[in-house]
Amino acid sequence: MVDTSYSSTSEMITRWFEETAKPNGWKMNQTSARVLYAGIVGDTGRFRHPNTTEHTFRAAGVLMEQGIDLPELFRNLYRKPLPLLRLEGELLRTVSLSEYGVAAIRVSDEQLKQYEVTVNESSALVNAVSDLEGLLTWGMFVEQEDGTYRVRLRSKGPIVNTIAEKHNGGGHPLAAGASANSKEEIDTIIAELNEAAKKFNSKTQ
Repeated sequence: MVDTSYSSTSEMITRWFEETAKPNGWKMNQTSARVLYAGIVGDTGRFRHPNTTEHTFRAAGVLMEQGIDLPELFRNLYRKPLPLLRLEGELLRTVSLSEYGVAAIRVSDEQLKQYEVTVNESSALVNAVSDLEGLLTWGMFVEQEDGTYRVRLRSKGPIVNTIAEKHNGGGHPLAAGASANSKEEIDTIIAELNEAAKKFNSKTQ
């Protein structure tokens, strides 16, 4: 089931529950509602990304009816262990912004080992630069032990899933994942992000 008009898979599941499952007697427990709400919050950047619609808020309302403890959810959703926070600080020191509004976060295997952070745990830092002034789109490139890179792409407008598809990946138009075999391929992806941002800028000006 693919429909990119939704903000997230979590919103799709919630809509399906409300329109199809609930009329047939299905019920949703609080644990399920909590996880689905967290999914919507994460994929919409706390309801700030352009993929947030009135349907997104309706889905969130359906989930809140199950009695979710929102303060507790947000405390757990965004807390970070100290090693991860220290790695984030180092990465932010080296971030730069291109003339088209593209940023790149590069994480080496050496840095992961130094801070005792796993490749999967590093995913919590993908939005570390999201509030950077002038930012349109960004990529996070995390080196794995075999020398390849896990790629995470995010955007505030330019389409990035078509770029991800060129590099063994895919995803949502504004949030996608891919892989890179070398630093040269990373440079190619960054160049493609800049081209996408350049075209987006020309359309909105």
